[in-house]
Amino acid sequence: VAPLQARGVDIAPLQSANCGFDIDWTPFFAQRNAGAPLKPVVAHWLDLAGQPQSLQGECVASEYGIEGSLIYALAADLRETINRDGHAMLWLDLVPGRDEARLLADLSRPRKGRSFGEHLRRQAGLD
Repeated sequence: VAPLQARGVDIAPLQSANCGFDIDWTPFFAQRNAGAPLKPVVAHWLDLAGQPQSLQGECVASEYGIEGSLIYALAADLRETINRDGHAMLWLDLVPGRDEARLLADLSRPRKGRSFGEHLRRQAGLD
């Protein structure tokens, strides 16, 4: 790079094509869920033109954020949005195929003495 720059050649720094993203998880979430697979999940985001996009796949919650094949597939849009705006928003639908009304109905069923975690697992399929 240095010899090219010395000759006046414009150099653009390389940017990661497949990268994970940092998320400011709470310490509790990071400790309990680092390495947890999220599948199936539908990611929703706005592309660089502000158009809504979605894609179903799998990813992993890591200690520092999120990574995996689903995230790598949309990484360029998120990276460029972060470069332009300083941040990007990614929404994850953890129960694809269930609309909000059905999810609300499922979670409104009586817990019958079960813990909230067990209720989520049984009614929504969330561990």
